Amino acid sequence: MQVSPQLDVTQNMKRRSDFGTVILTNRDINIFLWMGEQYAIRFDHLQTLAGGLSYKAAHRLSTRWVKAGYVIRRKIFFRQPMWLWLTAKGLKAVGLDVPFHTPAISRLAHIHTVNSVRLHIEGRVGESARWIGEREANALRKLAKKKHLVDGELEYSDGHVVGIEVELTQKRKIRLNNIVRELKRDYDTIWYFASEDCYGAVKKAIEKVSNHEEIFILYRLSSIIKDSEYSVLSEQKP
Repeated sequence: MQVSPQLDVTQNMKRRSDFGTVILTNRDINIFLWMGEQYAIRFDHLQTLAGGLSYKAAHRLSTRWVKAGYVIRRKIFFRQPMWLWLTAKGLKAVGLDVPFHTPAISRLAHIHTVNSVRLHIEGRVGESARWIGEREANALRKLAKKKHLVDGELEYSDGHVVGIEVELTQKRKIRLNNIVRELKRDYDTIWYFASEDCYGAVKKAIEKVSNHEEIFILYRLSSIIKDSEYSVLSEQKP
């Protein structure tokens, strides 16, 4: 009895042209843009930006990005979430014309606080205004020879721009007064978010400015960042 040879189907199967590559979704691109505009994000904020994903789901998602070379993911602080930032490939993939660099550990507490403020603001203004990250905002301020670099801007559809300032640690009185005066010259409205450590000093500096009630709105960071997260930020101060 003659046995028919077995057909090796694997020889006839054609692989897709994109086999082994990561196809970016709209969600991926939006998160990459957010991440690149803000320098870096902490893992818990990734979960939020991805629509409230569980830890496992967000880990699988970010692992896909890491393996594709778009994102760097690092565990930096003990008993705290990991951090993520875009590689040069990731920045190029979403058209962000900014240089790649690894964020300094000393800046991570500030970056995370600004990210928390952005999430808070975007959750309230919706699509009525566009957040402008400090990278974009300060590129223009540097060209205009401005001394102080802001933490972000909020641009409304009617062209009104709000300056965003986030203060974690207390500055010298002279420097703080100069910053407040410069902000008043440059913006019609400034939203100032201050930690408990420097809230009083910021409030005094603002009150020295004429018509400050019409220009500055001062918020306590503790009012928008939950207590457990706020204590972690305090521990990260350089």
